Amino acid sequence: MNDEEFIKEMMQNENGDIDPEEEGHLGLYLQELEELPVYEGDALRVLKMNVLAGRNEAKRSLTEHYMHHVVQVARLYLYQGVKFSELISEGNMGLWHFIKNIPAETPIESMDELVTKAIMESMEAYVAEVKEASLTVEYRPTEFATPEDLLAAAKQMEEPADKKIRYEGKR
Repeated sequence: MNDEEFIKEMMQNENGDIDPEEEGHLGLYLQELEELPVYEGDALRVLKMNVLAGRNEAKRSLTEHYMHHVVQVARLYLYQGVKFSELISEGNMGLWHFIKNIPAETPIESMDELVTKAIMESMEAYVAEVKEASLTVEYRPTEFATPEDLLAAAKQMEEPADKKIRYEGKR
């Protein structure tokens, strides 16, 4: 299934992490990805060698080459409480950071695996950050100007309420 078919399927699934507004943006993004070159065989090997030699144009080209892969990896992290487009964005940042800082001694044969690892680590960190933020409750104690204010608040809590308490939830 290609990326566009996948997004349409996600839109039909109400549990998916793609909302209608996001679908349009993703569609445009995927169209732009289709215009990027995909390298294979010797051309990819030469490109990787040029990246390891520190050539910036090669780094840009290899980053673009792997952007298709970012979308595929992002599928693994769906249903984690973050938007698909956010996963792609985080994956692209991880990819860019890795390619930009790749050590010259990196074996060409392990580059695909290392790129995938960098993308996944970036997405996993983002998902964990979002989950942690949703679990964090900010406690803001009430500030009282004087001890008398505190005593007045305590007295109000002691006084019986004029209203009856009703349960309005499901039984």
